[in-house]
Amino acid sequence: MLKIFLLTLIITGYCNGSCDKPPAHPAYAITANGTRTHEGTIACPPQWDFGTKVYIFGEGWFICEDRGGAITKNRIDRWFDTCGEALEWGVQEK
Repeated sequence: MLKIFLLTLIITGYCNGSCDKPPAHPAYAITANGTRTHEGTIACPPQWDFGTKVYIFGEGWFICEDRGGAITKNRIDRWFDTCGEALEWGVQEK
């Protein structure tokens, strides 16, 4: 069953370097869902199922594949390939 919700989200950027794991760690770039981070990965609140598809206006489609300590209610993290891109994104409301 398709469910559609219209939400205003606070979106922060993150990258593989945002976590405490060094690049040589076997879990580096692995999401909480067990997938590798990729364009379109987002970290979502625990109330959202892994695999939930989210359309962010002006940005496109994303998939809930990760979690984060500060990710609650209307806050999500958008994954970026580089930490520079994540920092440039900063915090946005969409």
